[in-house]
Amino acid sequence: MRAVRPDISERTACRLLQVSRSALHRSTKGKRAHATLSETLVAKLEPLIQAYPTYGYRRLWALLRFREG
Repeated sequence: MRAVRPDISERTACRLLQVSRSALHRSTKGKRAHATLSETLVAKLEPLIQAYPTYGYRRLWALLRFREG
C-alpha cells in the first residue's frame, strides 16, 4: 500500500476501499505461506505416491501423518 500511495495511511486506504485491515494483511501474506506449505507437502507426498500408487488421498494423508508424527 505504501508503495502505491505513501501519503495515505493504511487505515485510511482500507476505510476508503471498504476493506478491513485484517483482510488486507491476510490477502498479502496468506498466499506466500500457503504456497510454501503446498510445496513442502508435495515434496513429502511425491515419494509416497510413487511407492503406493493405488492409495487414495485419505490413505496417503494418514500415512504422512503417521510418518511425520
